[in-house]
Amino acid sequence: ELGLKPRDLVIGSVGSLYPVKGHHYLLDAMPAVLQPYPNAVLLFVGRGDLEMSLKEQANRLGIEQQVRFLGMRHDVARLLSLIDLFVLPSLSEGLSLALLEAMAAGKAVVATRVGGNTELIIEGETGMLVPSKNSEALAAAICKLLGDRAMREDFGRNAANRVQKRFSAAQMANRYQGLYRELVGAK
Repeated sequence: ELGLKPRDLVIGSVGSLYPVKGHHYLLDAMPAVLQPYPNAVLLFVGRGDLEMSLKEQANRLGIEQQVRFLGMRHDVARLLSLIDLFVLPSLSEGLSLALLEAMAAGKAVVATRVGGNTELIIEGETGMLVPSKNSEALAAAICKLLGDRAMREDFGRNAANRVQKRFSAAQMANRYQGLYRELVGAK
């Protein structure tokens, strides 16, 4: 369905195609990724105002064969199972559900050092953080992880454990319950 080959290295990015998500920086990083990893394929999941300009950018960069725009999907969990690496190149971010979902799925991540990303990712343990608006740093981090399967797998395991221990629905409910007890006890 997606035109992927068994030996492809699949990079996934999930999010609305709007300027704040920084997708054009990820596209700018791809030629540097494709030099050592010509079998890398980038999947964009989401829709938005920038879809046409991002497709045009991929064409200008000559990488259109290695980039897939999948639009809005209701099978993100299935798509996450196909990827080798999750990338979130946002310029600004709250607490990204897409990032949490990728980590919960056991995927190593590369994200920009903005907003809640720094709370979710432990640098060098669950993923890599790079400066925003920096295609070169994105490319370097992506290449490092694509080139080291063991590191990707370690980061993915660590990411899934971190989400389960700190960000699961059960943990959230326990924290709310503790806060309510504290507030009731204060009166």
